Amino acid sequence: MDISRVKYNLGKDVQLKLPRHYVDGKFLLSGCIIRKKPTGEFFYQAELIDKKSGSTIIASLGDIFENDSSPTVGK
Repeated sequence: MDISRVKYNLGKDVQLKLPRHYVDGKFLLSGCIIRKKPTGEFFYQAELIDKKSGSTIIASLGDIFENDSSPTVGK
């Protein structure tokens, strides 16, 4: 997910895809975290909530996708 789409999708269901860990499901996007690497470069992470277990997941924004049912996907 591009950082410009995070604000729109906060509080909505998003898709998390982590093929190496066999994760491909819908989660609630509850926040966005900005971090700084030792090199000075910034990167973003998504805070997701698993609605079934209530657990929190921190994942790269690159692994997060808008739901296909969203009316703005592809725009």
